[in-house]
Amino acid sequence: MPAILDATPVLHAPDLTPVLEWYKTHLGVSYWTFPENPPFSFGCVQLSESVQLFYSQGPTVHLSGESTWRTYLRVSDVQGWYAHLKERVKVVQPLARMFYGDVEFVVADPVGYHLVFSELLPPEVEVPLYQEAAT
Repeated sequence: MPAILDATPVLHAPDLTPVLEWYKTHLGVSYWTFPENPPFSFGCVQLSESVQLFYSQGPTVHLSGESTWRTYLRVSDVQGWYAHLKERVKVVQPLARMFYGDVEFVVADPVGYHLVFSELLPPEVEVPLYQEAAT
């Protein structure tokens, strides 16, 4: 059977310029757009050599008022990323060790989509355990 080699979501934003600049400013990554000059109809955020996020100009739909889209980013030095971002962007979930062992935190981009920064750290690395908020 043929193989699936890659998959990239296409997320929507009403105005791509602030979203793309947010990634450039806070994550230090590059992006390209179509057309070349604003207003953009499409943008590609280049997170690494092989990891991309696509954005298309269009309405966002958050029926619950909160994003249901989460993009997991497997990173090195998750604690360093958290220290870098926690005072600069909206943190949805602070750094914590999940029940499955990964250490994660979640931020929201300007549209409200969630980015989960995740790394599997040894158990001896002390990180608070995740506590689900009471509903």
